Amino acid sequence: MTTRTILIGENPTVIIRAGGSARIEGTDTDRVTASTESRWGLKVERRGDRIEVEAGGSCTVRLPFSSEVKVYAGKDAEILDIRNRIALASVGGHLTIERANRLAHAQCGRSMNIDCAEFEGDNIKFEAGGNIRCHIANLADTRVMIQDLGGKWELGFGSKRRTLQLKCGGDVTLVAAQPPDELPEVFGQIEVHHHSEQPDPGSQE
Repeated sequence: MTTRTILIGENPTVIIRAGGSARIEGTDTDRVTASTESRWGLKVERRGDRIEVEAGGSCTVRLPFSSEVKVYAGKDAEILDIRNRIALASVGGHLTIERANRLAHAQCGRSMNIDCAEFEGDNIKFEAGGNIRCHIANLADTRVMIQDLGGKWELGFGSKRRTLQLKCGGDVTLVAAQPPDELPEVFGQIEVHHHSEQPDPGSQE
């Protein structure tokens, strides 16, 4: 196994590119540590105010909870415990995001499973080739527009001044912290979880 480590400051921006699959884990640390079992190479570099990780094959990257990350992976990606911001996740295969704080953009070629506190922006789209399961704790004032295998449907929460679009080649399951203001005549899969399971930012794993 090849491992590379670089010391960093607070709230780093980390860009990860993997030819294979990528597992990114937020931890209580002051460094970025990347590892791979592939023979296709691994590089960790500081470029200005960013840290860039490049792996020819699959890799695992451990970094501070407070990181801002961008992830590009040719196959699957798991992004866990990022308590700052996921600016971008672009993945060829399956995408899993768990216990995240903010998510700005996500797309993948197969299934997508999102668990985060909130999305960033007033009009964004998450897109997947397969199924989407989307749990965003804060959907206040959001219009959710969904296009899946069964057609188009939408839900509203509050003033609907923001728009979240979910588009996929399979089925969408929307998991919300509260029920929508009203249900349309035709709709898909909705689950209501009244208590968010987001991590305490002050806690340690």
